[in-house]
Amino acid sequence: HCCDDDDDGGAGAGGSGTAPTTTASTHRDSTDATARTPVSWPMLLIAVAAAGMVVVMFERRQRQQRDERRARQTAGVGRPAIGGPYTLVTTEGKPITDGAFRGTHQLIYFGFTYCPDICPAELRKMAAVVDKLDADGCTIQPLFISIDPQRDTIAQMKWYCSEFHRRLIGLTGTPEQVARVAKRFRVYSTHTDVENLPDDPAEAERMDPTDRDYLVDHSIIMYLIDPRGDFVQYYGQSKTVDEVAADIADHVRAWRD
Repeated sequence: HCCDDDDDGGAGAGGSGTAPTTTASTHRDSTDATARTPVSWPMLLIAVAAAGMVVVMFERRQRQQRDERRARQTAGVGRPAIGGPYTLVTTEGKPITDGAFRGTHQLIYFGFTYCPDICPAELRKMAAVVDKLDADGCTIQPLFISIDPQRDTIAQMKWYCSEFHRRLIGLTGTPEQVARVAKRFRVYSTHTDVENLPDDPAEAERMDPTDRDYLVDHSIIMYLIDPRGDFVQYYGQSKTVDEVAADIADHVRAWRD
């Protein structure tokens, strides 16, 4: 029995001797499990927020660089001060300002509906340029501004513009309004044989057309205006449809980039 007691005791001692080993193993397992625990939600949210800030800062810098490129394109050294704010009248008889065309490139031509040859030829060229740009995915807004408001009434302008292009917008106004916008675009014009013509366009419209027969000598220029309303380029009579369309397409694509 003494030996039995010793064996039991030894067994008991041996059992109690293995206990620290089991505890240490359990502690290591617990430590390893803690090390393998996924990142906490607060840490994940902080990481996402930081990544978002980086993206925002990158996009902001991209916009700044794009705006700087646009500014360089439209505000070159020595670029003439052409264009500016104006108020005219649409072919629907409603007042309109230059602000109505912001957000898109505009191609503007100044002329008069009673022009026998040059204006029709230039407006046909403008229409061909617009169609060519449409096919290339470069949409612009064509505008025809009268420099002969005494004869270019609202009805006359509406009919005349419809003869050239479905999107051509005709603008007229009072003699003072027309003179102001022509001056802003540096358009030269001289009326001949208008001494007996009334200043009021409505009164002039009531006159027989044969009593309003005169010519207007004027600049033959198309003006390209960017979506901010700033002057970009001009095209003289000698420029072909392909040349004008190609140059405008370059400007439109540069604006988008």
